[in-house]
Amino acid sequence: MSSIPPYPGSESAGGPDDGSSANSGAWSAPQQAQGSPASYGQASPYGQPGQQDQTGQQGQQDQPGQQFPAGPQSQSAGATGPAPGTDLGADLGASVSWMWSAFARNVTAFLVPAIVWSVAVLVIVGIATGIGIAVMVGMMQDSPASDEVPAGAIFALYGIVLAALPFAGIVSILWQSGAARAAETVRSGERPSLGSSFVGAGRVVLTALLVGIMVAIGMILLYIPGLILAVLSFYAIPAAARGASPGAAIKESFALVRGHLGITILAYVIFMAASSIAGMIVVGSVLLVPLLVLFQFGLYERVSGRALTEPVRA
Repeated sequence: MSSIPPYPGSESAGGPDDGSSANSGAWSAPQQAQGSPASYGQASPYGQPGQQDQTGQQGQQDQPGQQFPAGPQSQSAGATGPAPGTDLGADLGASVSWMWSAFARNVTAFLVPAIVWSVAVLVIVGIATGIGIAVMVGMMQDSPASDEVPAGAIFALYGIVLAALPFAGIVSILWQSGAARAAETVRSGERPSLGSSFVGAGRVVLTALLVGIMVAIGMILLYIPGLILAVLSFYAIPAAARGASPGAAIKESFALVRGHLGITILAYVIFMAASSIAGMIVVGSVLLVPLLVLFQFGLYERVSGRALTEPVRA
């Protein structure tokens, strides 16, 4: 058999190969490293590199004598569009898209707890309202005959309902923490279970409670401080769900808002508008908490400079 001719230019200066090193200068075609990506992947709508396209393995020209490394391609190779946290429109669009995709692919984990917790809130408010009406009617019967409802009876009704609101608030916090746990599971690339979606971790519950107390105190102090605190703590619950302590989560949220004030204010306006509209519709009230929590998670990841992980399909 004849040997493979040496690669041109590999002969020594003394002339043709004399056979003593017949194979030392021979050139062999480069082997494609097993499992190494050979082309860029398609971009995901959330800014995360997608699956590698195996049809493009011949897209690069083999250079004589060159072996291509078997390491992975750059993580930004398949990404398109503005980087996370750099463009208001792209960040909002990616957050809304991720919110809906995460909810649609995990309907049971988000919807069943939403129904249970919303019924619990309605029961608490309904019982308080019923008691308040009964007290008011009793006070009216004890008062002299008049066409006007006594002021004391009205105050009694509102007082009883307001006294029940903290209990409804606790239920809402538990509901929110469960939605946050499910959202964090989706963000980490897994599917949330129904059992784990009812109540979140203790640090998330405590963070939501602290934020609620701060905002409530701010609302009492001429309302504006409450709005400011609500905006500044917009990312506190996602930060706590990711692992931060309550104090660290609130501190991180404040820092993120200062660095992305415009998009956070716009997101909060959208947040409040959606809450007002959903409050008029029963179905909207049930879907409000999980969707808004998912929206917060999506925007939190984007302004933190991280691409969103595409939710796992059922």
